[in-house]
Amino acid sequence: MTQKKPILSIITVNWNGLEYLKKLVDSIEKFTKDYELIIVDNCSTDGSREYIESAIKKNYRIEAIGSNENIGWVGGINKGLKFVKGEYICFINNDIEVTENWFEQMKEHFNDKKEKVGMVGCTSDFTMGLQKHDLNDRINGNHHKVNYLIGWLILTKREVLEKIAKQDKKLIPINGMAGLDPIFGIGSSDDLDLSLRARKAGYSLFIAREVFVKHHGSKSFEKMFGGDLYQRGTKANKDYMADVDAKLDILRKKWGEKEVKELLTINLPIAKFRGTIGIPHGELLPHKFHTDLMSLHNVINVKVAHVYGSLIQKARNDIAKAMEGDWLIFIDSDMTFAPDTIDRLLKAAERKDVDIISAACFRKVPMYEPCFFWRIPDENTRYYRKMRWPKDKLFEVDATGSACTLIKRKVFETVPFPWYEYNNALSEDLNFCRKAKEYGFRVWVDPGIKVGHLTMLPINDAVFEAFNAKTLKEYDREKKEFGEEPFLYKLKNNIK
Repeated sequence: MTQKKPILSIITVNWNGLEYLKKLVDSIEKFTKDYELIIVDNCSTDGSREYIESAIKKNYRIEAIGSNENIGWVGGINKGLKFVKGEYICFINNDIEVTENWFEQMKEHFNDKKEKVGMVGCTSDFTMGLQKHDLNDRINGNHHKVNYLIGWLILTKREVLEKIAKQDKKLIPINGMAGLDPIFGIGSSDDLDLSLRARKAGYSLFIAREVFVKHHGSKSFEKMFGGDLYQRGTKANKDYMADVDAKLDILRKKWGEKEVKELLTINLPIAKFRGTIGIPHGELLPHKFHTDLMSLHNVINVKVAHVYGSLIQKARNDIAKAMEGDWLIFIDSDMTFAPDTIDRLLKAAERKDVDIISAACFRKVPMYEPCFFWRIPDENTRYYRKMRWPKDKLFEVDATGSACTLIKRKVFETVPFPWYEYNNALSEDLNFCRKAKEYGFRVWVDPGIKVGHLTMLPINDAVFEAFNAKTLKEYDREKKEFGEEPFLYKLKNNIK
């Protein structure tokens, strides 16, 4: 019985890369559905051929194409192209590990209604140019148009390669499609050349920034030139860079200096802020606060906004208006905090039901009470404090101070301005929480985030408990006796 043609044809080239080839095959089998995998083996002697033979017996989707010599990446891809049957075609290095939904997500980028998409790449941890995964925070959106794609993983379509082949006057089509230009030998700059050829045929190139694959990096080149090819000054490095330069010279001779220079021009986008840290303060920042601020982790691409010498409600409103990114974290200048404070606030904010999340803060004057509150039932602007709360998990409250608090952008987009304002009963931050709750947002406290108000010593939960030891003992006794919060019981029963 004739098997149905797969939608995706994957070609990889292997030369003594058994260790990484296994990882590639395993990841494709795990995360890819309707495909064929064509492995072109360049006369390997490390057990690769035996492994490929056993893999074929276990998986009918795998096909092996042998070579009696090492014909390199370019020769291997072109040899594999003779056998592809799919609508989509993927060139992939043998030291890649694909991830869940990689093909489905990359395929969606061809559905652009405005651009004629010819090829799609993705991001990785070992690459050059704009396909570096750690550039994602600096680039808006996942559908990222670029001048060229790096060849460790390129997804295209049969019809695209067929059209490119029609315009290639000097290259012989392979199976009716354009292959890689053999003038680039074993490889290097062949991907830049293919990118130019696709653009000349009227196609645009895109990076699917939401797709990440693991790239172990240049393992075949390491075997050819030496394992230290990226260590500057080594013989392997000099030989490798000489080969790279030679291939770039071939590219320039083929297309011209101006064309290649334009192709390789990268306009790195201005950093896109993930969020904002807002600091309202007086004329001077306490030394301890400044030291803690400089020690914070995870502040790359985070805007820091200062407002000083202003009323606190105006300062908070001005900072909120100037915020950039998906969240605003207020840190008041009289606070001390740990280096992982931002990490922990962001981790808590990953929960969809968390709109506002605060550290467990305490007042800096006796009785050092907590700065988080619960609303008195049937009262709109009156709140009370509990003396006990969970110590090992997030807990929901009705209002919190903003001394160390993360607020998601959607809260400011929904609650009318001015967000922060005093009324006769409430401070600016409690009043903000009241309004946020009216619009359905939820307020939480993370007791695990260690912060403190700066006085003679940082005021935290330990100071609160030590100072209020007798009060807490009485509180526990009354709660056991009344069966509910003592404050609410006394209020209902008119007990003073």
